[in-house]
Amino acid sequence: MNNVNLDIQEGEMLGLIGETGSGKSMLARLIIDLLPANGRLTHGQILHRSTNCTDGRSVLRGRKIAMVFQDPMQSLNPVQRIGKQFVFVLQKRFGYRNERAYLEACDWLDKVQISNPDNILNRFPHQLSGGQMQRIMIAISMAVKPEFLIADEATTALDANIKLEIIELINSLRNEMNTTVLFISHDLLIARRYCDRIAVMNKGRIVEINKTIDIFSHPKHVYTKTLISGLHKLMGKSNKKEEQAEKNILMSVKNIKKAYTANKENTYALEHVSLDIYKKETMGIIGESGSGKTTLAKIILNILQRDFGSVILFNGDGSKKNITRPNSRIGAVFQDPLGSLNPRMTVSDIVAEPLIVSGWKNKLEIEEKIEKTINKVNLETDLLNRFPQMLSGGQRQRVSIARALVLQPDLLVLDEPTSSLDIHVQGIVLDLLKELQHLEKLTYLFISHDLGVLAEIADRVAVLYQGRIIEQGITEEILYNPREKYTKKLISAFFDNNI
Repeated sequence: MNNVNLDIQEGEMLGLIGETGSGKSMLARLIIDLLPANGRLTHGQILHRSTNCTDGRSVLRGRKIAMVFQDPMQSLNPVQRIGKQFVFVLQKRFGYRNERAYLEACDWLDKVQISNPDNILNRFPHQLSGGQMQRIMIAISMAVKPEFLIADEATTALDANIKLEIIELINSLRNEMNTTVLFISHDLLIARRYCDRIAVMNKGRIVEINKTIDIFSHPKHVYTKTLISGLHKLMGKSNKKEEQAEKNILMSVKNIKKAYTANKENTYALEHVSLDIYKKETMGIIGESGSGKTTLAKIILNILQRDFGSVILFNGDGSKKNITRPNSRIGAVFQDPLGSLNPRMTVSDIVAEPLIVSGWKNKLEIEEKIEKTINKVNLETDLLNRFPQMLSGGQRQRVSIARALVLQPDLLVLDEPTSSLDIHVQGIVLDLLKELQHLEKLTYLFISHDLGVLAEIADRVAVLYQGRIIEQGITEEILYNPREKYTKKLISAFFDNNI
């Protein structure tokens, strides 16, 4: 960051937007004195109510200032149950006894639309979906009743329905308690709807700040104009490939069931889930957080054991096999590229790993394959010796795509591959995926909570709700003529947000 000046008025919601790597999260961490080990404040001041708190701002953290971080999995202790962590925060902040703190935690989980809070508080973080964990972090942050709330990509993993509900919740807290909110996001539509003012950040500088209506109707800076223009693609008609998918089945998922046990009770993540995936098509899966989308992806990849049902993979000669182990014909790209890439491995090592595991031994052949695959995803070969943390979010996701492609699979399972990316980089990745699908004759299972993304890329869509597929069909039919009440609500929330 360089020469950043920002005034945040009491009671307002100030949006901070910018592409991945622009410095948004670093500014948030600077405010609450949680810079990484190699970061330091070299010049300037931070004032709280006109008082210089630069050297003592850590005292405000968890009392006057709270923050919802971008990655909830990194914020929650993986070896402690949710209830223990939530109760500890409330006891430290208010001095509550165990019973009162626990009841308060249950109340806050209700407020953020988490059903059966007693069950959830008894779980570990890894037993929850990304959206559930994110809502828990919002509940914990809001429960300390801060004067100033920093929400760093607080709605990233949430579907349209829950996204609006969470922002409405944050907004109601702001109005009820006169809480000031710094809303950091790459979701320009949400920022436009809820923020009073917007600051635009690029390469560590605030390049423009103005009232929200003026930012979107009359942007002044060239970078702001580029960001705003990216909305036109998202809000326009779908722009899917013209080539039609073959009506030959590549994979058939039949009657999948998966249950988890908590407090000696079975909770079904998936019940009687069945769908066919055709060659060269993009099959979209949409549903709210906790609906079972990621569970389904893991079962198809055979990295999670199913309780019942079959995953049948068809061969080119018409034969088929019920697969029960990971298969080289199926690749995967996950939601969090930083979390799914080994931080101790270079890009070259990451892309080479599937080859080595599959038995490749010739070093020259491996190097040639890596270079060819990296070129396919439009990355420069000089990045091969870098580590994941040295790359931007878009570059990391392209490395993830390269790793998935290196064994030349027939099917790619893409689990929220663009949800952590800003709208500009999101468009670049979607264009890359469409290009690769055409060149490599790929089939995609594309899992997302973002209807705009699915409208852009999916041929067909299946709607997953509470572990069941409630309807499926051609994308346009689902978007404009949904049958089920839940689907209508999901689509209504999306279009309301696009107004």
